[in-house]
Amino acid sequence: MESKRLNFREARDSDAQFIKALMNDPDWLRYIGDRNLDSISKARVFIRQHLQNPATNNGLGMYVIELKPDLRTIGLAGLLHRDHMPDIDIGYALLPDARGFGYAEESIRFFVKHAFVQLLHSTLYAIVHKDNVRSISLIKRCGFHESRQPFTSNTEGALLYFLRKK
Repeated sequence: MESKRLNFREARDSDAQFIKALMNDPDWLRYIGDRNLDSISKARVFIRQHLQNPATNNGLGMYVIELKPDLRTIGLAGLLHRDHMPDIDIGYALLPDARGFGYAEESIRFFVKHAFVQLLHSTLYAIVHKDNVRSISLIKRCGFHESRQPFTSNTEGALLYFLRKK
């Protein structure tokens, strides 16, 4: 799958160093949580258990984000189904050197369209930590609104946002 400047592909074992770096980034740890990926081998296991085969899971899952044309790996984005959520939610994270160039917004807009047009969902959610001001601003710019609906999250301080199909 692709957008104007980005490719979205399934994670591979060869992405283990990237996944370890992303999931140990201070912002990931603060706003998303510690996945205990302190080695390449643990990152490979995480890839196999959580990031492979999104296309066979009704298009749900996290995809590796690559920059066109050099295919530099810069982050993850995708759609998830969580048992405690009323519908699917969007997730995204970028390496620090890829932030501030509009790649997260491009990824969000791509997966919003994917959720509404290809997967035929009518509502999409986003879980954002209350202190993650940049991410809150970004999802609001993409049309999301804060939900008053109670929800359960593994992350303390998480807020729920939603977007309805127009």
